[in-house]
Amino acid sequence: MREFIRIILFGVVSGLVWSLIPGTLSELWYSRGQTLTILLSGIVSGVLVSVLLAKPLRTVDWKLVPFFGLISLPLGGFFFGFTLSFVQLAAKSFTGASYRFVDYGFKPLETGGVYAIGGFYWFFPLILIPLAIITTWSLRKVIQRTSTTKKTIEN
Repeated sequence: MREFIRIILFGVVSGLVWSLIPGTLSELWYSRGQTLTILLSGIVSGVLVSVLLAKPLRTVDWKLVPFFGLISLPLGGFFFGFTLSFVQLAAKSFTGASYRFVDYGFKPLETGGVYAIGGFYWFFPLILIPLAIITTWSLRKVIQRTSTTKKTIEN
């Protein structure tokens, strides 16, 4: 399987898993429509972060992977909040239903910023920072596995 497709698939899966965290911490699971907007935003943010980190993770020394994991936490949080605002605005336009992040105005940069900083509040970093680093290590493994497969096929 081509490397880019593996990175996209990794982003989809990790985005779905990571969407459970803000969905739970922000108590967003109260309707089916709300849940779908959270999951879709998680997928988009997971893919964006995976694609952005793929190139540096391909070339950096293994000692720098935790640094990129630390960067991925606010980056993914921002993408999640930013995307969530747009997805909920679109869903509200189509369905007329009330959505938390567009009920009081459309502020995607503010929502993205809140989620980017939110991973560093209170006790959340104790859980989220190690998870971000583990997710980044996993992405690196996916990239390395693809590179190893390419070299084996070429030989």
